[in-house]
Amino acid sequence: MDEKYLRDGIDYVKSVLRTMHESAEERSFDMDEQAAWDAGVDFVRTGEAELVALEERKSAIAEFAPVATETGDGAMSTVNVNTHTVRDAFDHETLTTDKSSELRSRALDVIEKHLPSYVDDSAREAATRLVEGRRIDADAVARHIVRTSSPEYLRAFEDYIENPQAGMPRILTKGEARTAMSLTAANGGVLVPQFLDPTIVLTNTGSSNQVRQIADVAQITVDQWDGVTSAGVTAEWLAEGTEAADATPTFVGPTINVHKAAAWLFGSYEVIADSGFGEIAGLIADARDRLEEAAHINGTGSGQPYGLITRLSGTGPVVNATSGAAGAATITAADAYALDNALSPRFRNNASFLAARAVYNQFRSATDANANFWAAFGGGLPAQMIGYNTYTNEQMDSTIVSGSNDFALILGDFSYYKIIDRIGVEIMYEPMVKGSNQRPTGQAGWFAFWRTGADVLSSNAFKVLKV
Repeated sequence: MDEKYLRDGIDYVKSVLRTMHESAEERSFDMDEQAAWDAGVDFVRTGEAELVALEERKSAIAEFAPVATETGDGAMSTVNVNTHTVRDAFDHETLTTDKSSELRSRALDVIEKHLPSYVDDSAREAATRLVEGRRIDADAVARHIVRTSSPEYLRAFEDYIENPQAGMPRILTKGEARTAMSLTAANGGVLVPQFLDPTIVLTNTGSSNQVRQIADVAQITVDQWDGVTSAGVTAEWLAEGTEAADATPTFVGPTINVHKAAAWLFGSYEVIADSGFGEIAGLIADARDRLEEAAHINGTGSGQPYGLITRLSGTGPVVNATSGAAGAATITAADAYALDNALSPRFRNNASFLAARAVYNQFRSATDANANFWAAFGGGLPAQMIGYNTYTNEQMDSTIVSGSNDFALILGDFSYYKIIDRIGVEIMYEPMVKGSNQRPTGQAGWFAFWRTGADVLSSNAFKVLKV
């Protein structure tokens, strides 16, 4: 620990101990107070011993006077001992003054060296991509990672989860106390440590919502994403001396707003006591995944993301089943080829299929005898249908009913479906869940909330099969 922080921490804890003694007056401490007192006394004694050792080390270094060496030409040079100390990566006092390059360097150092050992590689890689990407809000992202990853922040978060209302179960150092105060967000929530934050790690291949695996996912630190799209420039053959046509492109500035989503998680005191607080992040991620799985298909865009089918159910993207009029309730091999034929060549190189598993099974039952229609690679790789990777979302229409006009299959370049996550999942703790009669149930819970949005950037990049 930095010497200044250690001295400040000792002074702070001593002041707390004096306040505890004065407040208790002549009475004895209760069990919690005594435990806090003992922890504080132990911290002061240990810290003062560290300071004594530090002073002894300084004295030893001071004895190393500059050593004179001959340079070869009769002159003498001196060699000094470098006693420079590298600054703490979690020095919060400098976070607002660091330049972009140093902030990114600190964030990458935190991701590589200072996260808990149980943080898996996919979470580290996702965070690294955020820091190394070219972003206008790179400083805010790097600052968020550094601020919510320090050991002090993690301890303060654990203490908050264990006992948010009655105060910390142990005395914090001054540095920890300052960090704990930063836990409180503007709207009353507590930011989840970054390596548990599903905003950052949910986009890995462990997600069951496969739309996230193939969509273009971006994280922001504001409430709206602003983009630029264009239909492109039209080229022409031009004869000698002929005036060129005006091919100035038209630019469109799409915007995607983020919407608040929430999940209420609760369990018995026994379950909570036997589980690590890291399990909370997994539960939040699962709840988020299931909520967004539906929104990414049928979301209305009002208070929630726009869904693919919501945006693609118009005349342009829709292709009627080749077995007859829409609503024929029959899937054939020709339907997959019809989507391929209808999709613009511009989007075929990066295109994929999306459907419910039951729809793929209907295609299989109708096409297993067809050579080269299916290719299954195994080893975690997606199967291919007529040369395109296949992905699933169970919110797509799966039961084809005659006359119902089901949207059964999408083929397209899903990088034109943009998912925007605002970094920072917040959580509030409720230590006592009550039943209908307002009596305790022996349970505690967490209210988690986050913001996300999504929309189709170009409907031309997709074709949808209507059966």
